[in-house]
Amino acid sequence: MRPPSGFEGHLSRQEAARALGLPSEFKVRQLEKEGRLHPVRGAMGSAWYPRAEVLALRCKKRAELVYRRARRGRNRRNSQPR
Repeated sequence: MRPPSGFEGHLSRQEAARALGLPSEFKVRQLEKEGRLHPVRGAMGSAWYPRAEVLALRCKKRAELVYRRARRGRNRRNSQPR
């Protein structure tokens, strides 16, 4: 399936899921419902996401993951008995 005319740089829901490292397209739909992704609708209601928006979300998700891991590691070090 091709993106709508004029939106050739957009990713399908499946491509967006792969770019975000998600196991299924369902998670992409959740991100859409949360307002974190904004699709353009194509033929038969297919969803197409701007590549820049998907990549920005991927960077943000990775930064959040790194932050959580760093905080978890810091909390473990602080709670060890001396």
